[in-house]
Amino acid sequence: MHCEVDTEVVDYRAQMFRLEFVLDGRKRTYIVDCVRLLASGVIELVEIKNDRRALKDPDYSLKLDAVRTVCDRIGWRLRVIFKSTLFGPPHIYRNISDVQSWRLTEYGKADVFEVARRLQGGVSLTLAELADALDR
Repeated sequence: MHCEVDTEVVDYRAQMFRLEFVLDGRKRTYIVDCVRLLASGVIELVEIKNDRRALKDPDYSLKLDAVRTVCDRIGWRLRVIFKSTLFGPPHIYRNISDVQSWRLTEYGKADVFEVARRLQGGVSLTLAELADALDR
């Protein structure tokens, strides 16, 4: 849901691929939770965790460090986020959920034109103000 409302995200995929590598003589597998292509051109791998406890496991931390090294070498970014970030602060999560609830709404060319007209010159409007402009 976050990726779909983040204006910096051009495209994203969940569990799109896995990395396999040998680390300390053992084959390791890392399945990417989410891959995001950002407007800046950066490719970002996102690892999602409930909390910081998983990061205290030395073996898991070693594997994540190896993934980060691979990302650094190929110009990608690895980001670890936690459940608290996804669901908080509550008002932001509510906004994301609200936007998501309208994700299948269709907008015609006239709607797009009106929004573009209202935003001309770098004007900032809230979603509520844009919705009012569209009579929704």
